[in-house]
Amino acid sequence: MSVCFAALGVVRVLWPALVLLAVAGAADAALGVVRGTLLQVLTPDRLRGRVNSVGFVVGAGGPSLGDVETGGLAALTSRAVAAFSGGVASLAGVAVLALALPAVWNYDAGSNEQPLEADLALDTGPQPT
Repeated sequence: MSVCFAALGVVRVLWPALVLLAVAGAADAALGVVRGTLLQVLTPDRLRGRVNSVGFVVGAGGPSLGDVETGGLAALTSRAVAAFSGGVASLAGVAVLALALPAVWNYDAGSNEQPLEADLALDTGPQPT
């Protein structure tokens, strides 16, 4: 999706731009499913409600905040610069998060362990016996 927005800042013809927007929209839909699944699977039971609430707020408010940022940057520079820099910044953010949270990047659905609890040493409180 980020690559599509970065490319959108470079493309000057309508049809490739529309294809890039369609691919970005499809990637956004797929990302929503993956993000929701990872939140459900990787979050400890006692934190699931809180984490889902934060996920909802980010999912509902994040795009609006991005629209404000992109619109402001486009007003100061150009739409192309805003689209390209937003895509590149998003890719940089993904790289930083992938390095900071290797447990998420290396998640294996076939594994029975809770990688975030083990790798990030989350305090899960007293365990039932």
